[in-house]
Amino acid sequence: MLNELQKAPVASVPIGQYADVALALAGELAHPVYDCLYLAVAVANQTHVVTADRRFAALGNSVRMNDRIRLLAA
Repeated sequence: MLNELQKAPVASVPIGQYADVALALAGELAHPVYDCLYLAVAVANQTHVVTADRRFAALGNSVRMNDRIRLLAA
């Protein structure tokens, strides 16, 4: 799995431009802003977040999130 992770297309982005959206999502979803920062980046880039957090992943099933949050499968 580590080998596959090392091949993944990962990029660093400045969070400033996503902060307002992340705060709005955190309030709307009643979820911590640090996770919502990843979600804001995913929404802006029309991709998804992969997480092991089942509670966070469940939020991805809402119509608004359009399956943007995916649960990491072991």
